[in-house]
Amino acid sequence: GDIFYFYRTDTIKDLNGDDLSKAPAIDIFGNIILSSYVTKKKILGANYAFMVALPILNAELALPSLDVGSQTWGFGDIYIKPLELGWHFKHADAIAGYAFFAPTGRYTAGAHDNTGLGMWSNEFSAGTTVYFDQGRKWHAAGTGFFEIHTSKQDLDAKSGNVFTLEGGVGRAFLQGYANAGLAYVGQWKASED
Repeated sequence: GDIFYFYRTDTIKDLNGDDLSKAPAIDIFGNIILSSYVTKKKILGANYAFMVALPILNAELALPSLDVGSQTWGFGDIYIKPLELGWHFKHADAIAGYAFFAPTGRYTAGAHDNTGLGMWSNEFSAGTTVYFDQGRKWHAAGTGFFEIHTSKQDLDAKSGNVFTLEGGVGRAFLQGYANAGLAYVGQWKASED
């Protein structure tokens, strides 16, 4: 797959929630090339799958200050998911997995053109999709991700762990090739930086 990503930040707030009105807008452009493969191999009754994603970015990801400077394209931190297990039941599907981000993106402590975070991150995930009808058209889904970060390269700093919950409720159309519905995402810091 190939995913184009654009994120525009027009407001930046400090830890107290106060608007930093002199901060510049920060735009993140990215192109993520990914490959995922579901094998026929069964582990614990589940299908075994794996994934690799390579992001190409033009944004600073570690902002030691708001003096952003010039932004240039470069490879980001590679995402590797060596283990994903998927179970299929009559009225539900479930997944569980482990992935990591390797610090392959450009990173120098204090630099303004970083495309990587300069740290390893481990991600554990689990989720389910529940189907409300025999045709599996109406469904609700939720997946949780827990990230554990290591210390930053060349800095006496460590990002806190993060919990992300995402999913939605919807209906499938065109034999499952399209979906319409409502999606949600929430993210919380699980430990202090």
